[in-house]
Amino acid sequence: MTIRPYIIFLLIFCSGVNVSFGSWKEIGPSTGNYPIGCGFFIDENYGFIGEGIFSITPAFPKIFRTTNGGTSWTESVTPPIAQGRITSIFMKDSMIGYASIYSIGNSYLWKTTDAGLSWVDVNPGQLERGTCVYVTSSAVIVTSWNTSSQPAGVSFNDGNTFNTIFSGGRRNWSNGIDFSDDMNGIVTIGPSIGSANCWLTHDGGRSWLQGAPLKEAWSVYAVKGKNIFFTLPEGDDFNHNTQLYRTTNTGVSWQGLSLPNARPANYTGHIAGADSVIYIQTEKTFNQRDVGLFRSTDLGATWKSVGGPSNERDTRFAVTGCSGEVVYAFDNLGGIWKTTDG
Repeated sequence: MTIRPYIIFLLIFCSGVNVSFGSWKEIGPSTGNYPIGCGFFIDENYGFIGEGIFSITPAFPKIFRTTNGGTSWTESVTPPIAQGRITSIFMKDSMIGYASIYSIGNSYLWKTTDAGLSWVDVNPGQLERGTCVYVTSSAVIVTSWNTSSQPAGVSFNDGNTFNTIFSGGRRNWSNGIDFSDDMNGIVTIGPSIGSANCWLTHDGGRSWLQGAPLKEAWSVYAVKGKNIFFTLPEGDDFNHNTQLYRTTNTGVSWQGLSLPNARPANYTGHIAGADSVIYIQTEKTFNQRDVGLFRSTDLGATWKSVGGPSNERDTRFAVTGCSGEVVYAFDNLGGIWKTTDG
């Protein structure tokens, strides 16, 4: 079973710049022997990546930190008991952040209060395999895949004075999270029998409502300051995904948008961006050529191939920069790729 949680969510505060489509380079060295499952960048220089594997014999996950745009990386001090993969990192500010961990048979949620130098486990005790974490001024929101009777998603305030389950029951796993502002957000749902409803909030995650049904959507991207959200359902080797979905009413209804034909590669369900600039990811299938990322500067109306690695299903990419022109992409061998012109 593979897991594809969401991805990266950034607020960008800077003036626009003119950029051109350009080149990628591998920066490093590689941080380790395992795939990089996620990344979060506060700006183009300061960010985090998380690695690890989930299997019958899981690895000890690791988080690495850079303050110089990926030129060098420092491993954070992490709890020694955890096993699995870091699937999502979200920094509330420059000092406080959270990381979700997907593991077989165990549940972890890490927190840092010293800018990622060290982490402690603050798992609320109701989750299983962590897929994504997001923080508002009102709540910490965590999604997970459940394999028993545990809930698939929960909001709490890190003091456990309130604890809201927004998705429960078997075969109703939750995945990606993003917010357009501090109050309005959407959680997407993963595999189900038929379609599954997304979940939406208007109070920063304290309470949740069911939204419209969606296909299996592994991530969600919100245009900051606007009530516009995108999700990218995932296809497979035999059923290529051909549509991006958009909502302008916080998940009450969705509209399908056509995607460029990227065959022989397949869209993996990973989407991220900055303001109106959006990237979507492809996955190489049947040992065919890499296609990399596609970029839209008009909220999904048109697309351009911009290269980069075609990642495996359980790797991600991160977008930052003044106009979304700095992108970090991670391959399944632990390699880190970067472009500074989109």
